[in-house]
Amino acid sequence: MNAAGLVFTLNGVSTMLNSVFYDNLEGVSAEELAGTRSDMTDLAQTVQNTPGDKIEAMVDQYNPELTQALNAFDGDWAGNRLQGFRDAQVMMGFVSTLMAKSGLSD
Repeated sequence: MNAAGLVFTLNGVSTMLNSVFYDNLEGVSAEELAGTRSDMTDLAQTVQNTPGDKIEAMVDQYNPELTQALNAFDGDWAGNRLQGFRDAQVMMGFVSTLMAKSGLSD
């Protein structure tokens, strides 16, 4: 994965989360769903607006972990929507943490 791939991935996950496919998940409140959707959209936009060379350095350092998080989502979203939703939340937290550790966010 590279910086463009991370942006593509986050936008793709955001699009999936915002689809009706994820409406009415058992065990997920409307507020949690709305918050996760909003946060993922914001994160994708933040990564997209961050200079590519800075994202590239972060991706280079954490590529195996980022790929693993994406693969978890990809493996679950169609067959187990709730687990896919949780995988997306983990990915979102992971990317947010990496950005903070890399000095790319407040």
